[in-house]
Amino acid sequence: MVKLYGSYNSRFFACLTPSEVRLYRGIAAGGDYSHANEAQLVVSRAMDESLGLDLIRVSNQGDLFFLGKKGLFRLRNDRQAKLEIVNDALCALARGEEPGRLGQVMVDADGREVCFEVITPDGGIKDRFRKLLGGKKSGGDSLNAHQVVYLNLGNQRPLNFPATLIDSRREYAFRWSISPSGRFLVQARPEKKNYHLDVIDVTDESIIADFQMALAPIHDLWVNDAGVMMVDVRQVGEEKLILALPDGVTRHSFCPPPSYRVVHLGPLHVGCILEAQRRLQIFDYSGHRVADVDYQPLRQMGVEFHFSFNDRGQIDVLCWQANTLHLQHADMKSIVVDAKRWDLSARQQQADQEHQLIQEATSQHMQERKRVEDFQLSRQLLDAVQSETPGAALPRLGAPVPLPPPISNISAIPAIPGVPEVPTGVTELPPWMAGLSSAPPIPGSPVPGVPGVPPAPASPPLPPAIVDRNSPPNLPSRPSTASPPPLPFLRGNAPMPPPDTETDKVTPSQPIQPPAPPPPPPPIPAPTAPTSTPEFANIAAVDTELERLRMTYIAGEITRETYYARRADLEAVRRSMATPAGPAGALGPKRLDLDMDNLPEPAQQQRPVLRRKPQDPGLSLELPLPGEDD
Repeated sequence: MVKLYGSYNSRFFACLTPSEVRLYRGIAAGGDYSHANEAQLVVSRAMDESLGLDLIRVSNQGDLFFLGKKGLFRLRNDRQAKLEIVNDALCALARGEEPGRLGQVMVDADGREVCFEVITPDGGIKDRFRKLLGGKKSGGDSLNAHQVVYLNLGNQRPLNFPATLIDSRREYAFRWSISPSGRFLVQARPEKKNYHLDVIDVTDESIIADFQMALAPIHDLWVNDAGVMMVDVRQVGEEKLILALPDGVTRHSFCPPPSYRVVHLGPLHVGCILEAQRRLQIFDYSGHRVADVDYQPLRQMGVEFHFSFNDRGQIDVLCWQANTLHLQHADMKSIVVDAKRWDLSARQQQADQEHQLIQEATSQHMQERKRVEDFQLSRQLLDAVQSETPGAALPRLGAPVPLPPPISNISAIPAIPGVPEVPTGVTELPPWMAGLSSAPPIPGSPVPGVPGVPPAPASPPLPPAIVDRNSPPNLPSRPSTASPPPLPFLRGNAPMPPPDTETDKVTPSQPIQPPAPPPPPPPIPAPTAPTSTPEFANIAAVDTELERLRMTYIAGEITRETYYARRADLEAVRRSMATPAGPAGALGPKRLDLDMDNLPEPAQQQRPVLRRKPQDPGLSLELPLPGEDD
């Protein structure tokens, strides 16, 4: 399974697979965010599956943070970088080497600060008094201390917030979260009758807003860079989102559609994924739906996708297909148009697949039909041949072919024209004709079993010829020229037939006239040398004119004197053009070196201006229970 991640400034993106992780570069600062493009691969690293690492943050500088069973690790944006431990105490707590255990871990967008939760068992004050009085403990082992630690990775200096004692047997848990920039921290501490929520400015180490809320199961807690807090309450029969601004007065609440999952809390909008409906819906703080996107066509096309919200309030759509990462930048309005384009692309792909299936089925049907027709035609031809020869039983297709009878079963040898008949006294055939394995008799040897036929006398072998090495060899004589041999196409020595008088006879009244000679070609006037030298644009034009003059002289169109005179003039013009008229640097354009150091630096993001809460501890906002009237 492929997981896609994006940085908060849309400059780096990551793709995590079970075997490797890939880092891609997106749009640089000041780039064009209005169209889709293919991401550029920066580095690819193999991952060890045994570590069980999960990618939790892609920083704005391209550093990757992994959380596993052995702690928090960082992979820097470098081709030679390796996995490094972020903090020794954090990793020791994750491995169980320290008392307590590691809870939730979060990293800010820049990758400079880490916030993690330490959970340690605590007996509580009541159990200490009982122990002093000699009594027994009242089950104090169920109390746990939850403490949030804010760690700066530059100086490795931790900032410990006050711990909160929580009874693990209660259903109301301790929740906390940080903003993307890491400036604000929100905590939800369950008390006896209500929840106490604090929004803390980490930079000033002060509480800017606190709220009271009736006890209800909190599914998730959010805070953005403007200090806006959102509580996701999930209880049986009702699901609600409650938003509170840092001024302590303004608050909103609305109920999204069922099976929602919050993916983003922006400065003005809330993004939710509806798993059952396969949709992405964006709401404002009052609950009005701003955008509704159907991402089911992406699943139909087999595309792995992810919606990444950036610091500008826009959306980066990451699409993984054919081992390639594609980026598409959109906002709240343009993403609706993009969803319609995805639907058209999915419909076109489905139509192409159906057309291909129809073509394959049609081709297979035609091949099967042609095979059946060929088989039927062969059977018809075989039946027609058998019907024309009713006396002969032709074998069917696939039937064994009968062998001819042996020669020994033949009663009489039929007479062959031009061959003398066998005498009437012959009563049996020779062995080689009776089907025996012996070879036919050699000519001149006696034929057994044939009376009255005397054996032919065997001719004696010829003695070898005596070769005289002193006498010259006999050469063949030259044929005489008295009577030449007849031509192969003539019939013996018959004379040739007389000529045809109607076609071959030439009358003396029509003598054959010789063909008239062709007229002489008109004389070509010799070109005269121009009185003045024409203007030439450059040396290449002079060289072209010299080559044309040479070819004209070779063709014989001008005389020798004209050629040399014209060539001398052109060479003089060429020498004059080759001599520079100005300084050596005037022969070509000067080189323009761009000054890359003078480029303007990108503007830095300003922090939001927050209104400080009055120091009166008595002010608080009582949020109603979910389901009550506002």
